[in-house]
Amino acid sequence: YIIEEFKNIINELEANVIIFHVLYDFTFKEIANNLNVSINTIKSAYKRGIKKLRDYFEEKEKLQEIMC
Repeated sequence: YIIEEFKNIINELEANVIIFHVLYDFTFKEIANNLNVSINTIKSAYKRGIKKLRDYFEEKEKLQEIMC
């Protein structure tokens, strides 16, 4: 369920970069080589994806506080 929820928040590249970096401990260089894109693209996708997730969870937390 939570993976499906993330698909609505971050795009496929952002999701792949976050998963490979956080769960599998790949470096940005390793991810860039595996996905055949520049390391700057990987760094940007990671930063953008993390920001989107952080913003989403902060907003979700605010909504839960209001409803309780």
